Amino acid sequence: MAAGLLAASLLAGAAFASPAQETTPAPEFEAASIKPAAPSVFDRFPASVKLPCYNPDPSRFECHSYSLRDLLLNAYGIADYQLSGPDWMSLAKFDIVAKLPAGAGKSQSQAMLQRLLADRFRVTVHRENREMAGYALTVGPHGFKLKESRGPAKRDPDDPRKGGFQAETEAKIAAGIPVAGLNGWRTSYAEINWLTGMLSRELGKPVVDETGLTGKYDFSLEFSAGQPNPAIESGASPAPSLFQVVQNELGLKLEPRKVSREAMVVDQAERMPTPN
Repeated sequence: MAAGLLAASLLAGAAFASPAQETTPAPEFEAASIKPAAPSVFDRFPASVKLPCYNPDPSRFECHSYSLRDLLLNAYGIADYQLSGPDWMSLAKFDIVAKLPAGAGKSQSQAMLQRLLADRFRVTVHRENREMAGYALTVGPHGFKLKESRGPAKRDPDDPRKGGFQAETEAKIAAGIPVAGLNGWRTSYAEINWLTGMLSRELGKPVVDETGLTGKYDFSLEFSAGQPNPAIESGASPAPSLFQVVQNELGLKLEPRKVSREAMVVDQAERMPTPN
């Protein structure tokens, strides 16, 4: 077995595989093209605004304008704060278009992307537990204000291109319409772990649930998105911060806390992929 394939096999085994599965060769795309991405309007926005890698149809897998760091996050399903590697991994952007084997499921796409990165970028990684700065989500002093959900909304939660504040924002950006300094989340019939996941992504730090709440809830939040947008008129009222919204609208509180999380460390990677 070639060195690249051996590395890919080891990488796939590290991704939530049982010991009995570690020697099983990782699945691979039938064909894959990796090219430098053209400049995109989304390059100046955080990764949360961009579409994730997706399957436009059962036979294809695509990622557009993604850095090597973005690709690793997508391939292993981890948060940015869990990945440790050289800064240059965030610079160059790439487009990937790959052909899936017949009958391959969505879950197999991640394993195939892991193998592709190992083969073409010579990526090798290892995992370790690290203590890092994070937050605990707790119930505030006056009790929670969450709304119990009446049932799931009729939409496809697996399709990031359908509905919601993020999709509306993407459509405005693509059309050249200025976007105010707001971010927002909308969902229904969600548990608290959905909220902690969204908070972790937005804050760039792990958030653990210490609320004790076990129900399903509807969420509709709007808050300031980092630095003020120059498109906002000077006389406009500033949007509340995420911390203010969590406390005032949900009756919850984010408390700084040291959190132990599994981290992925990049041991080796090439700046450019081997030719198609």
